[in-house]
This record gives sequence, structure tokens and C-alpha cells, in this order.
Amino acid sequence: METVAWAMEWPRCHLLLELALQYSATGRTHGCDKLMARIEEGRGRLDGAPDLVFSFLSELSYATWLLGRNERGDARHHVAEAARKATRIEVLLQRLRHSAARERGLHLRRQSAELQARIPELLRRSAQLLSRSLAVRRPIRV
Repeated sequence: METVAWAMEWPRCHLLLELALQYSATGRTHGCDKLMARIEEGRGRLDGAPDLVFSFLSELSYATWLLGRNERGDARHHVAEAARKATRIEVLLQRLRHSAARERGLHLRRQSAELQARIPELLRRSAQLLSRSLAVRRPIRV
């Protein structure tokens, strides 16, 4: 299994979480609209992602909306909830990567076995070609 496309977008989502964490810690409200727009852009790029990822984005979006309304306490709660979901997503991604690595390893082992099975035939053909080559090089004596 190849690591799915949404996993490539996950680091951006994690950066959005970091921004939301900073905003909620400092009480910053300037830039919440821009952060909200980036969260929605991220949602559009995560086609095929598990429901947990969209739940994370919803939590982050709600926290950002609360920050924009200057409701810092509730926003902190929802950012913390988003952070917990992000941790679960990281575990999911790690499993995905391990699964992809195991699958790749299985493919390589099969390929190796196929190549090793061809070795005796290739050695036999090589020996035949060498003997023919030597026969052609020898002058014929009459």
C-alpha cells in the first residue's frame, strides 16, 4: 500500500494546529480570518482522508472561529482537542507508513526470489555461450 495522497498534506495541517496553539496561548485575534481560510483550503486538499482528519479540521476551525470572537478559554479547549486528534492521526500515519514499508519489503523479497530462481538457467546459458565462443576462436586443423 502506498502512502496515500492526504498524508502528504498532513504536515501543512499540523502547522495550522501550531498556529492555532500560538493564537490561543497569546489571545491573538488578528489573522484568524486568514487562518480559517487556510484551514478550509487544507480541507479541500485532503480528499480521501479518514474521518478523523476532517474531525480534526472541524475542531481547529471551530477553535479559530472562537478566537476570532475573542472567546479564548473555549478556543483553548478546542485547540487542545484538535491536538489530541492530531496525535491520533500521527499514529495512523505511522501505521500507514509501516504497512507501506512491509508491502514494499514483500514485493522486494518476491522479486529477489524470482531473480534467484533464474540464476541456474542463466549460468547454464552463460557456460554454453562461453563454450561456443571458445569453439569459434579455435582454428580448425586439418
